[in-house]
Amino acid sequence: MKNFFISLVLLFLFVLSAVPVNAQYQNPKIDGYLQNVLKSSNDNLVRVYAVLKDRLSLNDLKNMTYNLNRKDRQKVVVNILKDYAAGSQQRVLNFLNNNTENGSVVNVQPIWAINVIAFRAKPDVVVQLAQNFEEIGQLYYDPQFNINQLTDDNGITKYNEENNLFTPATEAIQPGLTLINAPQVWALGDSGRGVIVGNFDTGADWTHPDLAPNIWNNLGEDADGDGRTIEWNGSTWVFDPGDINGVDNDGNGLVDDFIGWDYENNDNNPSEGSSHGTATTGIVVGNGANGTQTGVAPRAKIIILKPNGESEYWLAQQYAIDKGADVVTSSLSYKWYFSPQPNYPMFRQMTDMELAAGVLHTNSTSNDGGSSSAPVPFNISAPGNCPGPWIHPDQTLVGGLSSVIGSANVNASTDLIVSSSPYGPFPWENIQANHPSYPYSMPVQYRDYPYETQPGAMGLIKPDIAAPGNGTTSTAPGGGYQSFSGTSGATPHLAGVAALLLSVNPNLEPAAVSMIMQTTAVEKGEPGKDNRYGAGRVDAYQAFLLAAGEQDSVPPTQITDLAIVDFGSNWLKLNWTAPFDSSVGGVAVYDIRISNSPISDSATFYSAQQIAYSGAPDTAGSPQQLLVNNLAMSTQYYFAIRSNDIWGNVSEISNVPTASTYGAPVVSSNKASISRTITSGFTAVDTVAISNISAGNSTLDFTVSLENNTFPTGIVSYKLIPKKDQSQNLSASKDDAITKGGLSIDGQGGPDLFGYKWIDSNEPGGPQYVWNDISATGTAATTWLPTGTFDPKDEGYAGPFSFGFNFKFYGEIKTEVYVSSNGPLLFTAPTANLFTNAQIPSAAAPNGFISAFWDDLDGTTQGTVHYQQIGNTFIIQFTNWQKYSATGSLTFQYVINAGGKVMIYYKDMNATLTSATVGIESPTGTDGLQVAYNAAYVANNLALQFSAEPDWLANNVSSGTLYNGSSVDIELVFSTEDFPTGNYSMDLKVNSNDPVTPVLTIPVTMEIAAIPVELTALTAEANRSDVTLNWSTATETNNKGFEIERAVGNSKGTLSFETAGFVQGRGSSTEKNVYSFTDKNLKVGEYNYRLKQIDFDGTFEYSPVINVAIEAPKDYALYQNYPNPFNPATTIEFTLPEKSEVTLEVFNMLGEKVVELINGTMDAGYQKFNLNASGLTSGTYVYRLTAKGSGKTFMNVKKMLLIK
Repeated sequence: MKNFFISLVLLFLFVLSAVPVNAQYQNPKIDGYLQNVLKSSNDNLVRVYAVLKDRLSLNDLKNMTYNLNRKDRQKVVVNILKDYAAGSQQRVLNFLNNNTENGSVVNVQPIWAINVIAFRAKPDVVVQLAQNFEEIGQLYYDPQFNINQLTDDNGITKYNEENNLFTPATEAIQPGLTLINAPQVWALGDSGRGVIVGNFDTGADWTHPDLAPNIWNNLGEDADGDGRTIEWNGSTWVFDPGDINGVDNDGNGLVDDFIGWDYENNDNNPSEGSSHGTATTGIVVGNGANGTQTGVAPRAKIIILKPNGESEYWLAQQYAIDKGADVVTSSLSYKWYFSPQPNYPMFRQMTDMELAAGVLHTNSTSNDGGSSSAPVPFNISAPGNCPGPWIHPDQTLVGGLSSVIGSANVNASTDLIVSSSPYGPFPWENIQANHPSYPYSMPVQYRDYPYETQPGAMGLIKPDIAAPGNGTTSTAPGGGYQSFSGTSGATPHLAGVAALLLSVNPNLEPAAVSMIMQTTAVEKGEPGKDNRYGAGRVDAYQAFLLAAGEQDSVPPTQITDLAIVDFGSNWLKLNWTAPFDSSVGGVAVYDIRISNSPISDSATFYSAQQIAYSGAPDTAGSPQQLLVNNLAMSTQYYFAIRSNDIWGNVSEISNVPTASTYGAPVVSSNKASISRTITSGFTAVDTVAISNISAGNSTLDFTVSLENNTFPTGIVSYKLIPKKDQSQNLSASKDDAITKGGLSIDGQGGPDLFGYKWIDSNEPGGPQYVWNDISATGTAATTWLPTGTFDPKDEGYAGPFSFGFNFKFYGEIKTEVYVSSNGPLLFTAPTANLFTNAQIPSAAAPNGFISAFWDDLDGTTQGTVHYQQIGNTFIIQFTNWQKYSATGSLTFQYVINAGGKVMIYYKDMNATLTSATVGIESPTGTDGLQVAYNAAYVANNLALQFSAEPDWLANNVSSGTLYNGSSVDIELVFSTEDFPTGNYSMDLKVNSNDPVTPVLTIPVTMEIAAIPVELTALTAEANRSDVTLNWSTATETNNKGFEIERAVGNSKGTLSFETAGFVQGRGSSTEKNVYSFTDKNLKVGEYNYRLKQIDFDGTFEYSPVINVAIEAPKDYALYQNYPNPFNPATTIEFTLPEKSEVTLEVFNMLGEKVVELINGTMDAGYQKFNLNASGLTSGTYVYRLTAKGSGKTFMNVKKMLLIK
């Protein structure tokens, strides 16, 4: 028995020894990139940061600090975050600090703001953290970067340093300040006094005469109590000797941090490598003492902070928050192409904490405009890609807020965008869905500005505001000045403007500062806010005038008419009237809350969930509305609103309406599957009906898509057709009229039998909302004729009114129109009351009409109708028209175009909107387009277009809403003309909010007979190091394309083929098609090629194999580089007839060698070298090739010209 146990132990030890050493790092808590770093670390210290599982959100902090002003809130937020982190980090910190004694851990830095701990540790410590600490969510590698990767100045400060281009003062004021009108602000007495700015950069020469007076002094380290931590010693500025004591006087974990901190080198003097940081500091606060005025806010104070890696950047942000900064700015940024890629979620978490503390953040956004390394939507770098504190009205896709204003770069001389300035938008979404190698999972709350994952979505508009970068001047180390550029130069201008605004009005919240800067910006680029200039180029003077306007302490009036007007299974619609506020611009922000329990006071209001409101509040008295989505079914909700003005005044809580969502819908289909056999060249149509068959009130919100589709593009299309309720009857009495739930189709639809389609302004490619009010210029409709016994403005019509041109409607020429008091336009006078709206189309009267809003309307007590011809358009406008029994207020407009297009604009639709018909119907009543029937569709500021002109329906995704008892037909059209024959399949999927059947799948199959692809020619030809293949086909069917396969060696032996490329096929064709493919940069040798022709269904066949040889060149040669001149990349080619020892060198015109490109053995063949000369200055250079073969030495030189 004893021997058995010994054997068992030995076996166990053997098994352990067989486990790979690296397996210990394969812990899901250790990020994959960090695992690889640990494996190759040789047991050295590795930079790591640990993200703890729990952290406070922006809303958590808002709810805890809602009743505090900005500066008081900042102090409370800091204390809350410190206390929260202290509790959750204690065990981890104890472990790390214990390991510092044996050197396994160094430089432990708690980032309490986001509950992260940064440190350097040996691999075994990282493994223990992952295995033994449940509170840790993830461990990440925290690399250091080359500082020139982080800066966004187009390399100009590096160039200035290398060429000693620091000069004395050459101008009184740098041109960027003149462009943004900063001197006009100074003339009014505002220069940033009292404002603290934190600058995260490469350090700064804080002894510069223009900067030293404005360097922030950390009085928490003022050991001698003289009110300063730096002083003039008679020849230069120095740290106050009376304060240097090696003690952490302010208890922040940093010793003698008199003016900030150098996190890169972990010391108290953030001045090393400071050319770039000196320039950004100078644009914020440079006072011109040495000759040139560079700073926007020359009396603000600035904290100097020097980070490098991501955790150091977050530590710098934390320091600034802790020390009371009002504004933070950085011209460092983290790019998409970094390795590892930026941790976008943690950057946003950190900027959220800044906003919670009332801190505004301006940041550079890269100079990667047009770069393939950071393509849109990742052209904007972090953290400039984070949301701002205020949502611009053009940002109609509304998500969360944060603290950041991202900069765009204009030239200080021309005021035009610089080509390298980056392009938005940025996608806050599940990035891994389209980019699976991205290492960080995006939290659900940050998937609020989708772009790639949601077709047609706009993402987050970035940048936010433009400012001068290129052509500016700023301070340089040593007391002089230097040229500056890029978004690095633009960003501190924005920070300086923010400091001016907070100096004149210290109570401004970050949202107000952002709103003022964006709304007063000089319009540039597209109207409004766009993804190039943002909201325009900043104007310091206009922003100052708005911020300095007469400030009051009177809050906006209370909202008293908040109402829930429309209901769905997962949504409720709110209406209210915009309140009055006496401040400039009126109400600035709505704070809308939702709760499952009553909201009765401030405590319950701020503990309720916040809802984002799209755009800016309208003018006082205007109707406002909001559709609240993603609600639980059959659940009661309470709503309340408070309004804020730009001065931070907050209104009383509104009235608190309550309602319950509808119950669950039940989706049903009349077909379980579709199967068709079709002869080639024919078209077939099939229809599937989708219904909501729930017994009680419900709304089925659905999306139809074709998935798992093996059909060639264009062979199948579909459209949604509203299905008429056959039980529909018109009511005989207005008082007995019943409104039944109906259906609406989202965004676009059609065509009908005639060819009309519709699209609205919510769709990509849809019409723009443009309101041309004619209530003051048009002719009032004053003569109304009754259709029964009611008042004619209740049940009657006006007209006919002449268009003044011919208007073709369903193929018939119309020259005049009648207006029904119930909303529609008709081409024949109605003969009966129309108080009950009907579905479209219907043979019952009325027929031949256009309906923006057909309901039981009544203009007896208020409202007007005006009409006006303007050129080739005819406008009819209902203004403040009411519904039956004098309820609501409706303002909408028809625009009839001579070309046949019909536009409808909804301005203020303040009433119940789910009892109307929207659409058009033919004069016979047999054709038409129904957009909505007794369903939620109509909204304020919506444009709707009907036209029989071009095809807008460019995708196979449609959606809509079905109330209980309603149906929609999905019409599938199979067109086999000129398409390949074979067996095809796809799934028609209906995704909906039916909790039992969220995805209804209807398989669709079709069969057509097959015709093969006929290959008629295949040749291969060698040209130096390239091989070009040419081939042709006589006919093609179902041809996805050709995979080109290559094998090296003699064709007589066994060949091992690999893929060299792919060429797209022509699908199906009866004509001759010619193809070509070039295989480049091959070594000397013999090659074999074949084509792998692949069908759409995956079947394939091979062509015959052809052989071609790349022969060695006969002589040595060195060719002229191309392009030449160049900037900064060029290619140098040369030939080697035999294996040789090769050196390739570059010399300047003084004969000095500046770089050695190649030094080693190379095989015979055609060689090339791609030179990147970004580190060289402009000028003429000589490159020399030396090659030593078996019996010969070759040398040759050529010139090349670098122009930057």
